Amino acid sequence: PKIVKEGVLAEPWSSETRFSLVDYRDVAEVAAIALTEDRLLFGTFELCARGQLDRHDVGALMSDVLGRKIGERRDPGVLGVVSQDLKAMFDHYDHHGLLGNPLTLRAILGREPRSLRAYLKELARGDPAGFGKQG
Repeated sequence: PKIVKEGVLAEPWSSETRFSLVDYRDVAEVAAIALTEDRLLFGTFELCARGQLDRHDVGALMSDVLGRKIGERRDPGVLGVVSQDLKAMFDHYDHHGLLGNPLTLRAILGREPRSLRAYLKELARGDPAGFGKQG
């Protein structure tokens, strides 16, 4: 990916903005449960994994997994031309972040959500589908 090639993680909001991330495979698993079982009927769920990471944290984690420095920067143009709605969302991120906790996701899955470190390790070993070890 571009991040590995250039050695820089760039996003259009502040590098200090904290996010609670989620592995989309966990979201897909919850969606499958919601579509095939009744236990999630009429529910609205905050789905995120453990941690509240800013771009410095994510870059450090990438550096650790890859064994080389991954820097970070704010780049308002990294996504090209974006709508005013997206610009407003990025401004909101600058001031408030996007935070949650893993309690709901853990309860629905019956296990710990996948971690960003585990996902990055899967990518580094060429296993982005995660057929190897979860964690």
